[in-house]
Amino acid sequence: MSARKELEEQLRLSQKMEAVGRLAGGVAHDFNNLLTVINGYACLLLGRLGGDTNAATQLKAITVRRDERRRTGLATPHVQPPPDDQAAVLRDQ
Repeated sequence: MSARKELEEQLRLSQKMEAVGRLAGGVAHDFNNLLTVINGYACLLLGRLGGDTNAATQLKAITVRRDERRRTGLATPHVQPPPDDQAAVLRDQ
């Protein structure tokens, strides 16, 4: 295989990997948004329930797990996707 063909193949592979990375980042971001909503409602319900009911215990477990994810760094950070015009980014630097 010629050097040019090899480079073209490497470029295609890196573009595929970038696309998969963007997709995975988007899915993780959306999933984190859902978890944030669930956690918010769990906190609201805890405030309304009060006391030591079975439901309150389960809701506390939800909020504790979310806090653990944040402390251990497992919570998905908000990732800004790279701009489409990468040449403009390079010019601005």
